[in-house]
Amino acid sequence: MLDGFPSNGSQAKESGAILMTAQEPKQYSSESDRWYDPITQKSVNDCLSEKGLPKRVTLREARRENYIPSVTTILHNLSKPGLERWKVLQYLGVAHRSKDLHWTEEEWIKEVIRVADQEMDVAKDRGQDIHGKIDRWLEAGMPEPQCAHTKAARTALDRLGCAEYPMEIEKTFAVQCGDVWVAGKCDLHSADQRIIVDWKSSKSPCDGTEKLGWDEHIIQLASYSMALFGKFVPCYNVFVSTSVDGAFEIVGWNHADMERGWSMYCHAYHLWCLAKNFVPSRKLSQTAQSS
Repeated sequence: MLDGFPSNGSQAKESGAILMTAQEPKQYSSESDRWYDPITQKSVNDCLSEKGLPKRVTLREARRENYIPSVTTILHNLSKPGLERWKVLQYLGVAHRSKDLHWTEEEWIKEVIRVADQEMDVAKDRGQDIHGKIDRWLEAGMPEPQCAHTKAARTALDRLGCAEYPMEIEKTFAVQCGDVWVAGKCDLHSADQRIIVDWKSSKSPCDGTEKLGWDEHIIQLASYSMALFGKFVPCYNVFVSTSVDGAFEIVGWNHADMERGWSMYCHAYHLWCLAKNFVPSRKLSQTAQSS
């Protein structure tokens, strides 16, 4: 395994997380909000409505049951320069391809937004498909890779020196670290080797020509490290290309990055609690008490 933390300069130095203005708390959750039960340590994104049908957990229900927001939910309060730049480029790309449409300005704008959103959904589905293939390959015991993406994953794990060690896949957790909660699902980690690996897909060729690692990645891995190990351990994002078969890039974070990421998470957590008027506590959820 790579010794200790990546050295300084192993990732780009730009800092991009900017706190957004907190708005009036709403009683519903966005489609990308995720919640975890601190008792079961499992995701509780869906619940039953009064009519007995599955529905998304609302903020009101999360308050009542003392569910814990995931790290990605907390990060909704931060701007994400890498993601926002990618979105802008998608809209501009569709706009360029549609410049000859003889529509009114309003119709043209709506069509550009519709097509770009559709293409971004396709890209998201492609990324989830790659992630799923890698997870299923890992769960099968890492047999001989049969596709470019699992071959990339195998090579990345070999390069990190952890392919031969026991690794836990997709571990869910909800842990209180001091006065903040950390909840989420860790792609891959080893308790023995003390390492965390997080898979990301990217349209980039993953050849070192584009910046891939951003503050939201540091924040996520630093908080996962604190929740799973109680301290900072070596953490790596492995970006798998969706445009070049078999291409990947490893981005590692050093100890200073992790300290900064953890500090940013703590501040973002408290901002989220203020914005939502909800501070999760240690008490058992009503669901857990009644079970």
